[in-house]
Amino acid sequence: MHNRRVDVRRAGVVTGAALSIPGRNMTRTVLHLIHMTGPGGAETVVLNLALGMQNHRWRSKVLLPERGWLGEALSAHGVDPIIVPDHQRARYLAGIISTVRRHRVDLIHAHLLGPASYASIAGLACKIPVVCTFHGHTDIQPDSIRERVRTALIGRAARRVVSIGRTGTGGIRRTWCFSRLEKFRVPHSVTRLIP
Repeated sequence: MHNRRVDVRRAGVVTGAALSIPGRNMTRTVLHLIHMTGPGGAETVVLNLALGMQNHRWRSKVLLPERGWLGEALSAHGVDPIIVPDHQRARYLAGIISTVRRHRVDLIHAHLLGPASYASIAGLACKIPVVCTFHGHTDIQPDSIRERVRTALIGRAARRVVSIGRTGTGGIRRTWCFSRLEKFRVPHSVTRLIP
């Protein structure tokens, strides 16, 4: 397995394509949303993106259901996570929408299926773009009506759908038929932390 960082300039192509930026010197706010707090591959990708985007005209906010490893790692690098417990779905969604409004979020970047569905609802409610990132084949198994509803919602709301890992892109296209699936693919082996 190769250890590489997320190339924020390359990742910014996906993020920037989802949101037109009117001025070169204008800083925008992105809300990173994930429901796991790690340590793991998806959490490390969120950590690297949140920290790396800080220097590229983005202000990162990260919403987590609990502090965990990811929250500690973010705090150690000067990004305090926003904690919104996800035990009650309606309160979790209300917390996301409240966070978007309070911090004047310009873009929601959700990781994994659950957060992507909540981000899609929040994006539609707040009229802001959403980028959804899926982390491999385990995140693309719509075996129930519930999963099909969630994926239909994401397909309607997301400006971009990104796949991490080689197997994810084809599986997402075949399974969910996302018309806006980004051809951009991040190597799944993005596991090294930003020093």
